[in-house]
Amino acid sequence: MLIVYPENCGQFKANTPYVHEGTLYTIIRVRTDASKQCLYIGSFQDYEKHKTSRYLANKKYKQTTNGRLKQIAKQLIDCARKRIQNRKRGILTITSDWIVPRLARGKCELTQLDFNLAPNSNLVPSLDRINSKNYDYSPENCRLVLRQVNVALNAWTEQESLPVFKALVQAIEAKQLY
Repeated sequence: MLIVYPENCGQFKANTPYVHEGTLYTIIRVRTDASKQCLYIGSFQDYEKHKTSRYLANKKYKQTTNGRLKQIAKQLIDCARKRIQNRKRGILTITSDWIVPRLARGKCELTQLDFNLAPNSNLVPSLDRINSKNYDYSPENCRLVLRQVNVALNAWTEQESLPVFKALVQAIEAKQLY
């Protein structure tokens, strides 16, 4: 399979003949999005092999530690972006380059407990805005904490929550909870 970059990719259609450097090929796929305009030419079997090899390479990369951390960082950024769009206020200036080293440390920046990357765990990493009244997701206003910590601090600051958390810990330790 070959990838060629002719002008006016939009005029071509898949499953039609295409001559490239004197050889007759079949157009397998026409890609006309803004970032990349090209034709995939060759046999359909070549294209299937190409797709499979790219899929497997991508899957293998995501299984590496760095690939997994980048994937988690992208998910955190996407969630922050959606929250900003829903609220219609705040800006997003953190990047995966800011998140990945914090993920690599593997610990909550507030409690120092280890992250658990299992999907349904309360110990997964979560972006916490330090000042919740500031809607920006910036390096100055964010930290990487456990989701459970982020939920617990959702409505109140650390200083406002501390007396309640201390009382909760004392009650649990004294087994006074019902």
